Amino acid sequence: MASDTKRSSAIIVGTVESSTEITRGNFTCHETIIVEKPGDKYPNPVTVEWSGDNMSKAADIQVGDTVTIACNVRGREWKSPSGEVKFFLSMAGWKVEAHDKAGRVPMGDGGYSGPPPAGPDDDLPFTTCSIDAEPSPIAPALRRNV
Repeated sequence: MASDTKRSSAIIVGTVESSTEITRGNFTCHETIIVEKPGDKYPNPVTVEWSGDNMSKAADIQVGDTVTIACNVRGREWKSPSGEVKFFLSMAGWKVEAHDKAGRVPMGDGGYSGPPPAGPDDDLPFTTCSIDAEPSPIAPALRRNV
């Protein structure tokens, strides 16, 4: 029977609280703590580790930045000398995107993610292709067929 080799992954959006390089014995990694919902009654601080080839991706992260981080969720089992078993989780970062001041994530083509603005007579949210585009020419046809 073949096993599924996919890893669990997560997307975390929040504000960077700290970002530092850490050395533990012979192992060096970059650790970023981001807080989901900062200032909320129940903020959620999440630690993301960057190691190996991914360490350089965390180099430009600054405290106070709003970022989206993609990471793998890794679990480990630890057994104490007395036989007690504990399980630990860690987040291994592999991609980071900084948001602009308006909270939008820049895309590779120079545009931004998020919904485009609706045209003056166009209430369908998916009918414009870019910020500069007029309402889609198919919007009236879609309305006629509804």
